[in-house]
Amino acid sequence: VSQSADPKTNLSRLFIITFQRLRNDGVLFLLDVERDLYTLLSKNKTLIPYMTKFIVEEEQYMFCKKIRHQKKGELADRNKTLQIPTVSKYLSTLPRAKFRLLRRMVVRQRNSNEKS
Repeated sequence: VSQSADPKTNLSRLFIITFQRLRNDGVLFLLDVERDLYTLLSKNKTLIPYMTKFIVEEEQYMFCKKIRHQKKGELADRNKTLQIPTVSKYLSTLPRAKFRLLRRMVVRQRNSNEKS
């Protein structure tokens, strides 16, 4: 942070840079720009539940797509639109490496739960 003669300016810059880096690292999510409202992206309360939901929706999509491909001659299935899974706003702001790490972690956790 570059220094200024005004301590209030320095403090303001420090806050802005700190919050920006926390957002870039996927620790905070900016909910409302106008009100400067943030939410903490905790692993257990936010990231894992949203990633689990995304993976389940993705699996359902792939299953339906596979079934549709196998039954491509049936007219009834052609009229149904498949819901493409979308990444939640919380997950979409994560750096790619963190997104992939979280995904692997959730998949492993789900696989170990299925084996139990």
